[in-house]
Amino acid sequence: MAIDAALASSDPATALNIFGDGSHTNAAVLAALRRQNGTSDDLNVFTAASANVIADGPLFNWRAGAIRLAVGGEFRHEHSAGTNIAELPEDRERLIRSGFFELAVPVVAPHEGSTSGRLDLSLAGRYDSYSDVGGTFNPKVGFSWRSSALVKLRGNWGTSFLAPPFFWSNRDQVGDTWIAPLSIALS
Repeated sequence: MAIDAALASSDPATALNIFGDGSHTNAAVLAALRRQNGTSDDLNVFTAASANVIADGPLFNWRAGAIRLAVGGEFRHEHSAGTNIAELPEDRERLIRSGFFELAVPVVAPHEGSTSGRLDLSLAGRYDSYSDVGGTFNPKVGFSWRSSALVKLRGNWGTSFLAPPFFWSNRDQVGDTWIAPLSIALS
């Protein structure tokens, strides 16, 4: 291999200097090493299509203010077709279907002529269904209390889930990477 010969050489005209920036290695040696690299002319096509719909607005007014509701859904289709790094054909896809809601309820109205004394509660949830990972429901509960004009306390509790990226979901080979041994002989 050209790299073995360049690493083993002590002649500046044919040696590879791995500690330099490339300017201390003969241009002909660098060109020979570049020609040794394998290339691929495989066509790989990755596509993604998505659609979202959201409805948001007040449901009705009650003593502390308007109760608001937001609902929505999402759809996403990801597809990969081509050849992976092992030169094997690849044709895989992921479908993601999601639905979510959030309900905001003002429990205590602010004091007359002020913003203090206000208490709001919220309840939310999201369901995601992945064709390759499975489904998950994640709730969230929160509150917001303005005890004075200068102090506002907020808190929430919830769960979440993040599926691995689509390009990591190849069951035959995790990711498109290739690891090859490299041996360096120093004398």
